[in-house]
Amino acid sequence: MYLLKAEVTFTDVERITGLHLLVDIYFDNANNTLNGRMVNIKNFARDLSDRTILVLLLIVFGIVLTLTIIRGVFIIDEDNYLVTVVGLQHGMLKMPGTENLTPSNELVYFDPEASRRSVQSTPVVSLAPPIYAFLALPFSYAGWRGLVLLNILSFLVAIYLVFRYVDLITHQRVTSWIACILFAIGGYCIEYAQGMWPEMLSVVLCMGTLILCLKGRQSGSIYTALAAGILVGIAVGVREQNIFFAGCAGLGLVLYGTKRMETSIAYAAGVVLMLAVIATLNLYRVGIWHPFPKVGGYASIVAANTVSTSVFEPLRVFWSKVVDYSSYGPDTDHIRSGFYQWDAESGTALLNGIVKKSWIQSSPWIGLALIAMVVSWFSPRKNSKIEAKEIRVLGLIVVPTVLMFVAAGFNRTDGLSFNQRYFLELVPLCAIALSLFIRQEQIGFLPMGMGTAIGIIAVVGILILPTQMMKHFGQRYMPMLLALGLLLVWYLWGNRRAFSIVLGACIGWAFFIHVESDLVGSRFRREINASRYEYLNKTIPNHSALFTFWGNKDAAGPIQLDKDVVILDVWADEGRDAKTLEEELLTRGRRIFILENDMPEKTLRSLVIDRRFREYSTGNLKLIEVFDGQIHDLAR
Repeated sequence: MYLLKAEVTFTDVERITGLHLLVDIYFDNANNTLNGRMVNIKNFARDLSDRTILVLLLIVFGIVLTLTIIRGVFIIDEDNYLVTVVGLQHGMLKMPGTENLTPSNELVYFDPEASRRSVQSTPVVSLAPPIYAFLALPFSYAGWRGLVLLNILSFLVAIYLVFRYVDLITHQRVTSWIACILFAIGGYCIEYAQGMWPEMLSVVLCMGTLILCLKGRQSGSIYTALAAGILVGIAVGVREQNIFFAGCAGLGLVLYGTKRMETSIAYAAGVVLMLAVIATLNLYRVGIWHPFPKVGGYASIVAANTVSTSVFEPLRVFWSKVVDYSSYGPDTDHIRSGFYQWDAESGTALLNGIVKKSWIQSSPWIGLALIAMVVSWFSPRKNSKIEAKEIRVLGLIVVPTVLMFVAAGFNRTDGLSFNQRYFLELVPLCAIALSLFIRQEQIGFLPMGMGTAIGIIAVVGILILPTQMMKHFGQRYMPMLLALGLLLVWYLWGNRRAFSIVLGACIGWAFFIHVESDLVGSRFRREINASRYEYLNKTIPNHSALFTFWGNKDAAGPIQLDKDVVILDVWADEGRDAKTLEEELLTRGRRIFILENDMPEKTLRSLVIDRRFREYSTGNLKLIEVFDGQIHDLAR
């Protein structure tokens, strides 16, 4: 808030607003001057108008996202979180329907590491962080759409929090809007907002933490700092990687808080409290009182990467994840290589035919944001002290988190995603940092709009090139050229119009390449799985079991929101326990179905031998029901 001139009276304020405003008035003992802490009515009205416009835009955006939801799984990670909600619907933290069955890897179909799990007891349990299920439970009663709606709402609230964060620091409307545009349009979050996995929920929890930390630093309130610690602890219970975010966010309170000791202790207490809650839930789930039951696996990856690689490996990993993903070369992992392809002509890594992107290849403007976080420590003259301090605070989170994933090595992969999903929580921080760094006087909305159109045209131009090699080559190198151009215009030229045009081009590229490439690719996969789900859900009745192989089980997961169906993946142990589990499930009166697609002949024969069966098919799906006794129809 700003100061009104001293001659403004209560009568003037009342006439303007129709309200009586409370004003704290005091005298300065040194010079006996009157100081007033008042509301600037004009700026208050402007802020209210901007926020109203933003909320209306978010409502429209949310309606579009909600109406275009596809009821289909993208990758197995969504099933991994889904089963935690299914369990909670049945009043348990484990997988219902698997009680007292022979412990087997086939029962953890939802686990991305199913073949490597050591399953010692039943019922089986997902190792996904446990807090998500409690947050998602109310939405789950609206089915798949309800769970996706949670992500959409999280995305919209995160956009609003980005606006508020900048507004709390600068009160400059242009700066706040730029941060919003960079995150909402220039980021790569839309694809995740339309999914079930909780990436956007994690983002909004981290943004809420930043807001509370900012207010805690400003006010010195231990209650605000405690709330920030609890909130980021909840974020850890949604995505385990947020423990690093929690530690780095606390550095801002330690270095810049008005009551550093008190607020830091309160923040740490909030984090520890939530870690204790998570550890207690894990004790019930897996028998280990630890907030991170997979910590051994993570540590082994880092240790192996440290021992077996050269001193230049961290630089290669950094360049690959941040600047040019394809620079690392082909992915040799025996599982991922089934999905990743290598275009030798353009030297480009592909995922299901779509160019796999580094951070900058998704959002070229992030390059300058990272530079800003470094420059803010050495050259604060370009910004006010407040803005420079906030950029440093953001950099204390972003830079160490990126380096942590670099230390984990290339094999700590984000799996089947077209972009860097492990950096999603950092995207709004980069948007805020860049908006504070460039200042509103450097931006013209008209030239930025022109630049956005240029960026979109650049994407279209590359996509209509005559050969796949040229298309892949352009998608690999054009965003790096845009990032370099933005940096050069900022450093060498400083022209307002030129900078706005190049920034707009970076935003236009980021938006259209994400929508046309990542979003289309993910929706295509979801549509395939949605059609499979519809058939399976229509065909398989309640109180059944479904045997599947490898990726074919992904589409079946959402059935468990509607029905009591046990899903098994015989790939996880090469069918070793399939026959035993079939016997046990039949004994319990469950109807047994086999999704024949890609099922190894040996395993299929073991499941149908000495049994009567009936075959069903639609499109490319082949389904078999096996049972004892007389053949019957699939009437529910």
